[in-house]
Amino acid sequence: GGMFIAYVIFHCWRHPEAAPLVAEELRDMPVKEKLATLKELILPLCIAGGVLGSIYAGVATPSEAAGVGVILALISAIINRKFSFGMMRDSLYETLRISCMLSWLFFGAQTIIGAYTLAGGTTFVTNALKALDLGPWGTVILMNLIWVFLGCFLDWIGILFLTVPIFLPIILDFGFDPVPGTAAATTASCSATNLPVGLTLGTCTPAAPVASLALGDTINCPVTG
Repeated sequence: GGMFIAYVIFHCWRHPEAAPLVAEELRDMPVKEKLATLKELILPLCIAGGVLGSIYAGVATPSEAAGVGVILALISAIINRKFSFGMMRDSLYETLRISCMLSWLFFGAQTIIGAYTLAGGTTFVTNALKALDLGPWGTVILMNLIWVFLGCFLDWIGILFLTVPIFLPIILDFGFDPVPGTAAATTASCSATNLPVGLTLGTCTPAAPVASLALGDTINCPVTG
């Protein structure tokens, strides 16, 4: 997060047009009116706070917190008078579609990993990485580069299912603490912005000034958005 903030500041310093000042009339707007414009953020903040708060307070597990988020989202839709049974039906269909896709992804990843392990692939890769003699930190850097490369073609869940059974024994052999595995998830998630697939670039499309995303837009999109 800190590195991304530093990048945004540096990019805007080098390219001031990427973050122009707001209009003069908006800057002169009274504080009361500025606060009034934030009322649309109250319900989304309540949903996010309810989900994260229930987890950090120990009231709900992550799976149960998802249910809390669903209930709060329904309440938000009712308050905004946008709730309908058609919306509920479409939401259920979309949830079922994504759940089926993830289930097949998990099944396929486990099948590939099982066959790969039985064929001795895990041992081969482990011995190959150790034979490079890069040292503990050099090996970790190489693992991150592999994650970035795989992000060009796979989603981060598939990357973790494919690589963690191979990389984890190496990490343990080097004496690293396996708990900070969030670094792997973070790297895999960031790598999903890589071309040619760029699975997470879809979130940048609405903010892009053009209909299609080029390589330069991959870099500039988070800033201009």
